[in-house]
Amino acid sequence: MIRKNPVITDALCTSLYDEFVSDDSILGISSVCKKHNITGQGIIEVRNKLYSLYNKQTIIKIMRNRVSKYRTTGARYIKMVDAIRKKYQDKSFRQKTIQEKISKLQTDEIKEKRVNTRKLNGSWFCSSTIEKMKKPKSPEHIKKMKESAKERKIGWHLTGNAPLTFSSKGQQELEKTLSETYTIKPEYFLDNRPYDVYIKDINTIIEFYGDYWHCNPLFYEEDYYHKRLSMTAVNIWKSDLLKIDKAKKMGYNVIVIWENEWNRQKDKRDFLRNLLTQNKE
Repeated sequence: MIRKNPVITDALCTSLYDEFVSDDSILGISSVCKKHNITGQGIIEVRNKLYSLYNKQTIIKIMRNRVSKYRTTGARYIKMVDAIRKKYQDKSFRQKTIQEKISKLQTDEIKEKRVNTRKLNGSWFCSSTIEKMKKPKSPEHIKKMKESAKERKIGWHLTGNAPLTFSSKGQQELEKTLSETYTIKPEYFLDNRPYDVYIKDINTIIEFYGDYWHCNPLFYEEDYYHKRLSMTAVNIWKSDLLKIDKAKKMGYNVIVIWENEWNRQKDKRDFLRNLLTQNKE
């Protein structure tokens, strides 16, 4: 059914204009029109009539002033981000938020609906599985799920205690090359901090540093400000150094490979072999 707009008269436009001017919560002509069930072409007609009856620039100025109250400035945006980041540093707040989201998404009704949909589509998923999903999980089961999540490189939004991780193309190449010779564990966690690759055979951690994300000293000055991380290059280097020292104190050997250094190697297998041999010595 198509909704019909009322007849756009001068009297109606005057009434709408008076309401628009008197009510600060109305941000524009479209808002006041929709309030009175005027849509589509009707809004255009009202706008044109108001521009002809009243000063167009005055109307635009009113709208801009009202919208500017709700616009987020650079300083306000940074303040908001810092506040959110500070909240999420609190482990109990993170877990509570996660549980609230999961409880909304994983209700029995939604699970039942999902199973019925899959039945219609001929899925292997059946009603017996939904009964298993409804049963409360034991502490041992929850622990096993968390360990499995870490193995699959899933971040804190599921495990509740680890940051979201990301593997670059270079790191994936490194992992693939190492796995040909060694038993490796990608995204190895120590004290809830992820390390890029752990070589179990020789108790060695390899950190693959992207030139941009870790501000390679060959390309970045120490006072360079990394906008994405909100840190200067020198602070990024200090943070990386603390992370490496922590692993060394826990008895691990640590090797750092820069993206630029990795990309320049013609024979990456030979490069890794020499690097790990030197580290043993």
